[in-house]
Amino acid sequence: SKASIRPSRRPCSKPGPIPPSRLETAIRSWYMPPTTAARQTPASWSPDGTTLAWGRDTLFEVWRWDDGGAPTTSDVGEFVGAIAFSPDDDPSRALVAVGAETGTIYIVDRTDPALISPVSPSPVNQLFDLAFKPVGASDEFGGVTYTLASTHSNGDVNLFDVIPGDGAEPFGFFADTMIGHNDEALEVAFAPDGRIASGDFSGELVWWLDDAAAALVRT
Repeated sequence: SKASIRPSRRPCSKPGPIPPSRLETAIRSWYMPPTTAARQTPASWSPDGTTLAWGRDTLFEVWRWDDGGAPTTSDVGEFVGAIAFSPDDDPSRALVAVGAETGTIYIVDRTDPALISPVSPSPVNQLFDLAFKPVGASDEFGGVTYTLASTHSNGDVNLFDVIPGDGAEPFGFFADTMIGHNDEALEVAFAPDGRIASGDFSGELVWWLDDAAAALVRT
């Protein structure tokens, strides 16, 4: 027989304890106050599955799945439209990218959300999605640089280089724009080997042959 799930009518501010007998099937839920506008609520899991981040109005909130405590909250001052975790869970360089609907991207230190810095392309257009390349590039000094992709209302897919701050504010800088969509670019995703695919409002999917050039295959 199929299992059925009924949403709880009783709001709660944090997850309650789950009996050991239910650990295999339980669904943990949090109650969040309603948003002030009819906007999407973007969410993203950390690569190790321990942390959930989501946007609520102008707030960016990080929840630890295993401790059930209150979230760590940062206010970016703009409506949050997209969230993506960096691929590395090393505490010294674990980052979250928070995309505002206006097009600005905020790079946040996952272990200390007070360490935050903005980055944006020029010109800035409405942002729809964010994705990190699965593997960062290491340098000879042991540092790492992540590639972050964003999609925008003018059809651009922008690339950024993002660098952990090592105890200071992380930072990012605009690297390149891939032009090939004729409509609003809505979604972007990386393959495990680093190739990029993006989709637009018309339903067209673009598979980019080289993430640093505008050579592409349309499917």
